[in-house]
Amino acid sequence: MVRRIMFVFSFGFGLALSACLGQTPLLQVSNPQAAGPSWQIVVTNPYSEAATAFVLSMTSPDRPLPNGFPLARHFEDSVPGSGGRPLGIAAGGTKTIALGGVRFNNVKYRIDAVIYADGSSAGDPALVHHILQVRRAALADIGAALSALGKAQTDPSLKDDVPGIVDRFREQARAHANQLSSGGQHLHTGDYVCELVWRNLDRPSPRASLSNEVSALSSVLTKWQQILEQSKPSLAVLSGPSLLQGMDASAPAH
Repeated sequence: MVRRIMFVFSFGFGLALSACLGQTPLLQVSNPQAAGPSWQIVVTNPYSEAATAFVLSMTSPDRPLPNGFPLARHFEDSVPGSGGRPLGIAAGGTKTIALGGVRFNNVKYRIDAVIYADGSSAGDPALVHHILQVRRAALADIGAALSALGKAQTDPSLKDDVPGIVDRFREQARAHANQLSSGGQHLHTGDYVCELVWRNLDRPSPRASLSNEVSALSSVLTKWQQILEQSKPSLAVLSGPSLLQGMDASAPAH
């Protein structure tokens, strides 16, 4: 069992102090424990709302990187999420995370940023903004994907068009992945929306018609779109350039 020792506060004292100061608290991180080839830590949410996104970093004074950049980083966002994994941390809940190899025997862990379900946040404002921009980019991608799939569903030559659709979304997924991880943040490992489209259409189920595949995919994307539109902080009030600036966000790239 992992021994849950907090770096700064015990769970109760940390929550009470944050409440008294009127500040949104950061998540709390336990001391690392060796677990096989990796270090394992427990992240605790002391807030009254679920943590929908957070960034956890590992550093080591034995191998410092320029500008304090971490040796390893764990990022997850339950809005929109990916891969079917349970993401985020419920109010008062914990999550055990393996991060970093035990070859580094002098390690430190920190929460760089967190966003909660009520829209409040704490930590590095630049990282919080980047997470929201990634959500914003996903929402734009979904709009483009639904538009392309809608046209494909009404096109009598749907079967002939699918290879071209797959190729365009594969190209867009790669291009967007590079842009979404730019700026030294490296939080985003891919474009989940475009990947979802091209991977599903590239290998359709032999038991379902292509039209049904497209319909099912559109249904998933529509639900995903609703989750993003209802998430907090509201993406509608984001200003400034999009992470996908310079690319045509209204249609798949050619």
